[in-house]
Amino acid sequence: MSMMKIKLLLTLLLIFSFNIKIVSADTAIKFNGANSFASFDAWQPTGPFKIVVWLGETPSDPSKKTYLLSNSDTKEFVLFNQSSVQIKLGDKYPGIWNKLNFYQTRFLEITVKNGELIASDGLKSFSVKKDFIDPTDVSFNWLFRRSNKFSEGSLQGLGLIDLNNFENSRNFGVSATGEPQLISAKEDSFFEFHNITPADLISGLEVPNPNVSDVDNISDLADMISTKYPGNPMINKTSNTGNEYAWNGYYWLRTYLHFYSVTNKIEYLDLAIELANKMLSDTDMTRNRNSFSPTNSYKRAPKLFLNERDKIAPGWERSLNDSSITVLTDGMILNGIMRIVDTIRSENLTDYFTFADFYTSSAQKIVDSHESSYSISKNPAIKGSFYYVNLYNDNYGDSGLYSNPLAHNHNLTMATAMLYLDKWSDRPDFYKPKIMSIIDFFTDNLEYHNDGTCTWNYNWDRRGESHERYEDINHGHIDVGFFVVAEREEYFNNLDIMKCLAKTAVERIAIGPGPIPQFVTGEGISQKGEQIAFSYDWRELSKFEPSIISRSNNIMRHAVASPTWFRQYAALAMTLEN
Repeated sequence: MSMMKIKLLLTLLLIFSFNIKIVSADTAIKFNGANSFASFDAWQPTGPFKIVVWLGETPSDPSKKTYLLSNSDTKEFVLFNQSSVQIKLGDKYPGIWNKLNFYQTRFLEITVKNGELIASDGLKSFSVKKDFIDPTDVSFNWLFRRSNKFSEGSLQGLGLIDLNNFENSRNFGVSATGEPQLISAKEDSFFEFHNITPADLISGLEVPNPNVSDVDNISDLADMISTKYPGNPMINKTSNTGNEYAWNGYYWLRTYLHFYSVTNKIEYLDLAIELANKMLSDTDMTRNRNSFSPTNSYKRAPKLFLNERDKIAPGWERSLNDSSITVLTDGMILNGIMRIVDTIRSENLTDYFTFADFYTSSAQKIVDSHESSYSISKNPAIKGSFYYVNLYNDNYGDSGLYSNPLAHNHNLTMATAMLYLDKWSDRPDFYKPKIMSIIDFFTDNLEYHNDGTCTWNYNWDRRGESHERYEDINHGHIDVGFFVVAEREEYFNNLDIMKCLAKTAVERIAIGPGPIPQFVTGEGISQKGEQIAFSYDWRELSKFEPSIISRSNNIMRHAVASPTWFRQYAALAMTLEN
C-alpha cells in the first residue's frame, strides 16, 4: 500500500470512526470558521498554474472574505469574497475586485502566468497585468486557514494545475461519505480534514458547470475545423495508414456523427460518409489491387496471411514501419464505420442505404479475416478472446496462437463493430456468441470495491498479476464505449456493472475539477493530451451518474479550451449540444 493511501486511511480512522449515511448525491465538507481546516503536502507550481474550486455552499454574507489557500510557513494566500479575489505572491498582493459572481456559479478559477492574473467564475473572466507577477512565487499546504485565522466555507472539489509540468498537478475531492479524496502523481501526497464532524457533510449538491470554451455551438466548431483542415481532415492525404485511420479518422467519424445527431443536418453525415469512403479505398486489398503487388510482407497478421504470402488482408496495415494486420487497428476503424451504418439504418435514411450495404459487406470481410485469431478454448480461464498469433509455426487453431489474449480494449473495439454487424447484417446473431464471450472475459475479471466502484486490468497475463497493469483512462474509454453501446442495444443487461463503471468515473477519476488520473484505480496523473479521453464514452455513463456531464465539462475546460489538434476538436465536440 502506498504512503498516500496509508495516510488517507489513518485520517479516516481518526476523523470518521463513526457511521456516516452513504448518499448518492454530490457532496462537500463545511468548515466552521473556528477551528476546522484541511491540510495537504506543500504544493508549488513550476511555472504558470491554475487554481480551480467547486465552492459547495457559499457564505451568506457576500462581502465576507474567505481564506481559501495559504502556506503555513511563508503566509502566502488566496483570498476571495463573492465578487473579488486576491493572491499573495511573494511580497506582492495582486487582485481583481468587484467583477465576478463566484457565489452564483459556485465556481472559482484563478490562472497565474508571468505578468498576468486571470480570474473567472466559469461564465466571465477578467485579468490584471503586472510585471511583478511571478507564478513560482507561491506555495500552499492549507485550506480555509491562514496562520491562526480560520475561514468559514465549504469545499466540493479543488484542482491545483501546474500548466508547466502537468504531473505536478493535484485533484482534490470529497467522497459520497465525506472522506477526503486526492489524485496525485506523488506517492507520499496526502490530504486531511481537521476538526470535522458528521454534521459538516453537505449532500445534494450539483457539480458546478462552467463554460468549456468560447466555442459553444457545433456550427462554430465545424467552421474552425474547416479552417484548420481545408478540404476536410485526411481526405486529400494519399499516405494514410491504418494507424492514422484508427487513431485519427475514428475520432473524426465520432465527431461528425455527434454533429449530425445533435443538429440533424445531413451535411455532417456526408462528412462521415466521405471519410469512411476514403478509409475503405485505402484498405490493403484495394491498394494492392491498384499497385499489383504479388505478395504481402506482414510482420504480424492472422495466420492465413503469414502462411500464404500471396494473399492480401482486406483490412489496414498499421504503418509503413510496422507492416502488421491487427484486431485493434481494424477494430477501431470498423467501430467508427459501423456507427455510420447504425445511424443510416436506425433513421431509415434510404438515400444512404447503398453506403450502408457497402460498409456492412466490407466490415464482414475484415472481421471474418481475424476468425483464426479468436478462441474459446485456448485458455480455460477465458470465455472467449482474440489472441496474439504465434509467429513461429504455421498451425491453425489454438496451437497457432500464443497463450496470452489481446488486451481488453483490442477485444472490445472489435466487439463494438461486431455488435453493429450483428444488428444490421444479413447474418443476425452470427457474431453474438463471440460478443457475449468477450463480455464474459471482461466482466469475469472486474474487481469490485466497497465504495461501489470497480476496476480492471489493461491486460490478462497467464503469468499472473505481476505481469498485468491496471487499465488507463485513455484506453479505458474504448472499454466503456463498448458497454455503453451494448447496454443501449440490449446485448448487456447488467445494471450493477453499468453503475459501478459510472461510480468509478465520479469516485476515482473525475473527483474534482483538476486533472484526471492515469489509471482507473485513481492513481497517477494522465498526460495533458490524454485528459480529453474523459469526454467520449466515459461521458455517456451520465445515464447512471448525471454529474458526469458537469465533471467532464470541468476537465475539458482546461484540456480543450483552445483546440489545436484533432482529438481536442473531437473531445470539444462531445461537449456541444446545440
